Amino acid sequence: NADFRRFRDAGGYSTRDYWSQEGWDYIHFQPSIPESFCRRWSNLATQPWICMSWYEAAAFARWAGGRLPTEAEWEYAARGPESLLYPWGNTFDGKRLNFCDSNCEHEIIRDSTVDDGHRYTAPVGSYPDGASWTGALDMSGNVREWVADWFDKDYFVISPRDDPQGPAESSHRSARDSAWDYYAIYARTASRDGLTPISVINSLGVRIVVEDRLGGK
Repeated sequence: NADFRRFRDAGGYSTRDYWSQEGWDYIHFQPSIPESFCRRWSNLATQPWICMSWYEAAAFARWAGGRLPTEAEWEYAARGPESLLYPWGNTFDGKRLNFCDSNCEHEIIRDSTVDDGHRYTAPVGSYPDGASWTGALDMSGNVREWVADWFDKDYFVISPRDDPQGPAESSHRSARDSAWDYYAIYARTASRDGLTPISVINSLGVRIVVEDRLGGK
């Protein structure tokens, strides 16, 4: 939240260079959701920013000096060369992530056997024991995350083996991860979804890739 507010306060929404043409059109013609609406679920400076479209996520990433990860990059960082089911291993552990547990407001789907400590979003990095093999935090639970690719549910059946960049086009963008209001089953590192780029949801945020000075990630 603190980072995104800096982007907004620094003129992020009025600086053309951060936006694609579609994104620029979106922020000028799409009615905006009042910020107060989304702050019910995530208000602290250290909580993740939610209720952002794909266009806003991409512009924020450019402002931060980075970009959105591809799906393949995201998944490799989450599950590693051993293709783990969860960032930490192959066994679900409700203490290592923020999901719909006993605190969750969705009574029908919540897991009353676990208390992860948060009813809505948690401050980023609240679950160090849930880190992936790269040390990346919150790659399971808390909020879903926009990635760069267009979405095709069958893409990885036909994609290149090395560093696939996603389909050339589609009507939806890809989002990865599960969230604070999701079943435990969706916490798997393979979970993926497709959403229209203008989707604005209270469990959807962003993860950014920043290249290091040696050209790595």
